[in-house]
Amino acid sequence: MADAIRATGRQVFTARDGSQALAILDNPETPRPCVILLDWVMRPMDGAQFLMHLRARPDAAELSVVVTSALSMVEAPTPAAPVISGFLPKPFELEDLVRVLDHHC
Repeated sequence: MADAIRATGRQVFTARDGSQALAILDNPETPRPCVILLDWVMRPMDGAQFLMHLRARPDAAELSVVVTSALSMVEAPTPAAPVISGFLPKPFELEDLVRVLDHHC
């Protein structure tokens, strides 16, 4: 997915899990992302735990999160939840991903 995003000319930062993503966001040299693509099912820090930490940040209102998951919308968070601005169900096509990026970036 990162390579596909880079191919559109966008800068990409990747993280193995939520704790690494938070560390990247805390780095003052990391530019503010226009969108965070959050895989809902990860270990050891899953998407729900990541969002809990993200919501506690003073800059939380400035961050957009799009959840990607193979779970149905019944099982996964809804876009109405604080911080979450969208849901991209897996599997998805490259065009769907680019549409999400174009909307947020």
